[in-house]
Amino acid sequence: MRNVSFPVNSFNPTVGGPRGVTARIGRLRDRLLAVPAEITTERAILVTESYRETEAEPIEIRRAKALERILRRMTIFILDDELIVGHLGEKHHCAPVHPEVNVQWILDEGELDSFEQRHQNRLWVSPDTKATLREVARYWEGKTLFDKSWAALPESVRLMRTTGGMTLAHEKNMLGHCIPDWGKLLRDGFGGLRREVEKTVAALRLAEPNDLAKWNFLRALLIVTDACTAFIRRYASLASEKAQTAADPVRRAELERIASVCERIAEGPASSFHEALQLLWFGHLITVIEGDARSTSYGRFDQYMRPYYRNDLAERTLAPVAAQELLECFWIKPNEMILLDDREHATYRGGYPNGWNLVVGGMTPEGEDATNDLSYMCLQAFEDVRLFQPNFGVRTFAGSPERFLARTWEVIALGAGVPQVFNDDVVIDALVRSGLPRKEARDYTPTGCV
Repeated sequence: MRNVSFPVNSFNPTVGGPRGVTARIGRLRDRLLAVPAEITTERAILVTESYRETEAEPIEIRRAKALERILRRMTIFILDDELIVGHLGEKHHCAPVHPEVNVQWILDEGELDSFEQRHQNRLWVSPDTKATLREVARYWEGKTLFDKSWAALPESVRLMRTTGGMTLAHEKNMLGHCIPDWGKLLRDGFGGLRREVEKTVAALRLAEPNDLAKWNFLRALLIVTDACTAFIRRYASLASEKAQTAADPVRRAELERIASVCERIAEGPASSFHEALQLLWFGHLITVIEGDARSTSYGRFDQYMRPYYRNDLAERTLAPVAAQELLECFWIKPNEMILLDDREHATYRGGYPNGWNLVVGGMTPEGEDATNDLSYMCLQAFEDVRLFQPNFGVRTFAGSPERFLARTWEVIALGAGVPQVFNDDVVIDALVRSGLPRKEARDYTPTGCV
């Protein structure tokens, strides 16, 4: 039950909704903050096994099969109180290793024995983990993305790098820095994406060189979409199993609901706010599992998520208070994920920042006010959860509602410097001067740490 000073049924989305942290959100947050951050090796083992077995195959197929093995075999679990499920690795708060990108730096630069002594972004590394990483690194010597990119650099650039004349922030991990079309994923689901690929494959003429060049990539997409569906179905099965043994009838009903949600979105599109949040989370989670994806962002969350929320309200299948709690369960999830960084990166970027940007407010493509009930709910989610992922921003312009601006300043005044504020009038004009059509420019979204 919420600790609020006014009745829950007084919810008004234009003002910001019910205030206060539920007991569930408090427990989820406290549990996350209490658990140590650690490096885990399950992903490194699985991807190395896959690459050993596929050395004769095209790189697109190798990458797809590696992700498939991870999603079908990695350890999965559901924590007490969770309503949005899915974890990055075999532990609650962990940093998996991506040896195919770069692993030698962990050994050569003495990082393996210093993770636990850092002042920022400290990571626990068990003796077994250290032994496993040394073994995994032997296979990847000379085969990583870094090895190949370093070999392709001109000698003058390599000299600048080794003498300190320049630095590359992401030569030890991937960058991401993109915003997938999450609205399309929610509308089509992984099954719909697969059918789209199937149609493209059916139209190929493999006797044509250009079509033949697409063949391996499209085959890889079929492997990946099937693997994503299988991954989500594993969570549906796990939730169902846990429901059968749950002693608490309330938790049993929650687990049954989670199982139903996961089963529906394993292939199908989202049809409710809960399903949309869960499918969005699986999409982002899988992207990070596959690509160590810093700064792969959520974009204009309150725009593509609003139809699901409004439909639930109209059909009276979800109360505003329950929707806020679901949103805050989602808001906690990105904070569980850690991307492995070196001492230099950790020194300047303490707090495990990953740049997964989420923005609300601003204009519609037609130039109208885009602020809606979810815009306020996201401000409330940050106030309640008070953690730094997603990287939260607000778009404002001359027509932004005074109440929305006031609520934004209230949240900034909490002292965390969040949300970031973007001036639409300035940004959109700059984009138009750069050649972007105004309607498209109005739909801009920040990404990464900006």
